[in-house]
Amino acid sequence: MNLLTNPSSLRAQQSLAGANSALGVAIARLSSGLRINSAADDAAGLAIANRMTTQVNGAKVATRNAQDAGSMMQVAQGALDSINANLQRIRELAVQAGSGIHGKQDLASLQEEVDARLLEIDRISADAEYNGINLFAGQSITYQVGMGTHESDTLRLVMPQGLDQISLGLSEPDHHFLIAPSQKYNPLPLSEPITDITIGGVTYPLAFAGRTIPGEPPWDAEKTAKYYGAKVQDITFHKAIDPITGNTFKGLYVCKIGDTMLLEVPYFGGGGFELNPVTGAAEFTLTHTDKTYIDPDNGINSPVLVKQVDPYSIAKLGITPDGHIIDYYDFMGMQFDRSDPYFIVSGPNKNNIEVQFEMPATQDAIDRIDQAIAKVDAYRSMLGATQNRLDSIVSSLSSTNTNLQAARSRIQDADYAIEVSNMTRAQIISQAAQSALTQANQMSEGILRLLGR
Repeated sequence: MNLLTNPSSLRAQQSLAGANSALGVAIARLSSGLRINSAADDAAGLAIANRMTTQVNGAKVATRNAQDAGSMMQVAQGALDSINANLQRIRELAVQAGSGIHGKQDLASLQEEVDARLLEIDRISADAEYNGINLFAGQSITYQVGMGTHESDTLRLVMPQGLDQISLGLSEPDHHFLIAPSQKYNPLPLSEPITDITIGGVTYPLAFAGRTIPGEPPWDAEKTAKYYGAKVQDITFHKAIDPITGNTFKGLYVCKIGDTMLLEVPYFGGGGFELNPVTGAAEFTLTHTDKTYIDPDNGINSPVLVKQVDPYSIAKLGITPDGHIIDYYDFMGMQFDRSDPYFIVSGPNKNNIEVQFEMPATQDAIDRIDQAIAKVDAYRSMLGATQNRLDSIVSSLSSTNTNLQAARSRIQDADYAIEVSNMTRAQIISQAAQSALTQANQMSEGILRLLGR
């Protein structure tokens, strides 16, 4: 019998420590629900489970991205549906206007609704947005719909580029879309004063040179301005604006002398702007000339001299059948083309030119509408197909996410049936080890009895 060493007690202590450790592990797994609570539990399993967690989280975010992209497609499709509805109504009005039973007032009423719907199409095209992104600006948008950085993890879509009435081919910058001929006076608003003009990529400052009259010395700018009750600083240049589309007329410039004189200057050279080689400015000179006309088609076989006391008062602005702006003289009930590129007309508002539009109906109006509808339908098909693809991506990501979580669970999650059995086993062993340790410690009492204690 040994007094200093009790092997039985040591073995019982070792068994008790092992049982308590196993019991601690089982309790930790049961309380956390995880089989791997630290790298010591399963180093390789922890690394694998962590990689799977990265994939699971990536799949969740990619699913939300795809759903957000689907929402963007729905907003864009809603805008296209509205544009299509307006185009369908415009087509109905165009078909109705083609009937010969309507008078000018009826046609004007039909055109008013067409104009309103065209403006609504422009508004939808400009204002259709999703989270601050203009949906019809032709942007290239990349959606992250995968878990990684591979090319297959992204979806790239080029959004439609412009769906306003001009982009759809209905109107043109200098010819508004008309379902019937229109003859009416329209005010042309003027732009803010401009100080230069760009011709052939070269920019020139603008200047008013004065006035020339046959048989008289030239007038300078100051004398000319005074003649019209203005000052030199009151002479400004502007662009004319289409009041319907809001676009400026290409090549159409206006010289304004105070509130009494408005002159169109559509050309560079040939009586319009002339380049001054000394100052480098594009100068405009008001020129008076007599006009002689001959018009055999209308019975004027001998030249007719038009003495011009105020030569610009009879000038008007018209639209050719092909939609281009022209200026002409209205004399003796006849209309004559003008060779001079400037004219004067007076208006009720000092910031507008009152001009007569003689605009023909848009050629092949119904065909243009059909082409616009076909263009919108193509965009709707593209967006619809993209949305179907996004729905498929969401379904695929959901399935992938489910399978990844199931695989990670088999590695990382605790099996409660096994862990409860392990805990019960460890508890029993721990209790047995405690009882055995008590008995082993009592073995040293026999030595005391031998010593007579």
